[in-house]
Amino acid sequence: MKTAFSLFILFILANISFAQDAKDVKQKSGEPVSTIGYIEKMESKSGYGINGFYIQLSKEEYERYYDRKIEVSGKLLIVKGLTDEESTNTQGSKEDRYFIEEKSIRIIE
Repeated sequence: MKTAFSLFILFILANISFAQDAKDVKQKSGEPVSTIGYIEKMESKSGYGINGFYIQLSKEEYERYYDRKIEVSGKLLIVKGLTDEESTNTQGSKEDRYFIEEKSIRIIE
C-alpha cells in the first residue's frame, strides 16, 4: 500500500513539475516551449488558452483536443502588454501575452 501511494505521489509531482505555465516562462520569443494541460472551453481574441499560453486551432482541431490532456510544443511568441499611456489610445492587453507558434500537439490521455 505504501509503495502504491508513493508511486502515485511521484506521478503527480512529475506531472506538475514538467507542465510549464506561461507565468513561469524564462524563454525569449523564438525559443522552444512546451506545456501539458487542457484547452480552455471558450476562445478569446488571442485564441484558445492552455496554462496561460494561447494557441490557434481550427474548429476540427478544437473538437479533437477539447477535454483531453495534451502536450503542446512549439516556438514561443511574446506580445508585450500596453503601458498605461498606450492603453488610452490603443486597444489591447496590459499584460504580456504568450503564444505557441508552429505548434505540435500530442494527446496524453
